[in-house]
Amino acid sequence: MDIEDGLIAYFKLNEQSGKKVYDSANFFNASDEMLVSSTATLKMTDRGGAAYFNALTTDKVGKKKPSNFDLETSQMTISCWVKFDSVSNYRYLFCDYSSDGLNAQFALQHTNTNRLTFFWARSGTQSPNPFTAAGTTATAKDVWYHCVGVREGATGNWTSKIYVNGILEKSTVTTGNPARRNTTPGMSIGAPGEYAGLNMAGSIQRAMIWNR
Repeated sequence: MDIEDGLIAYFKLNEQSGKKVYDSANFFNASDEMLVSSTATLKMTDRGGAAYFNALTTDKVGKKKPSNFDLETSQMTISCWVKFDSVSNYRYLFCDYSSDGLNAQFALQHTNTNRLTFFWARSGTQSPNPFTAAGTTATAKDVWYHCVGVREGATGNWTSKIYVNGILEKSTVTTGNPARRNTTPGMSIGAPGEYAGLNMAGSIQRAMIWNR
């Protein structure tokens, strides 16, 4: 299978300056480009261009998704490279939580126990539980990690998988379904979607989503 099969979003985050980032998968059109908040920056790192965040509640790269960006009943894969300035805190890497923090089609997260995890939410219920679905690698600051979350199955019968640096670390079965609002809620890199708080501290690059 080609890496471009099912690819619906690819934000390289390698612009190195400015306040806009672009989708190399061309699913987002020009009016849907992701916007960099006033407190986040695009800059060069030891792995090339990346978005940099200071853990401020305003730190994010975000934009409302196109109306046809629908993964509520779909399998999906989400990935990014990440390097933390600090650990032992919740940090959202790539997520589309609603502003009330109740619904999400996907959430790639760093837990306060220094683990990477992948889950989703409906009416306030996270599925699977972020802690029981978390990987085993203990994250450290100033180290790059490649994080991949996979959702396999169908409505009411899902499996969440988390890979760290190419290794499957946890596979968790859940009956809980993701939720998509009828409007076009925001998707954010470095923040929990439209929900305020738990923003990233460090760098993220090459954020990607597949509908498989």
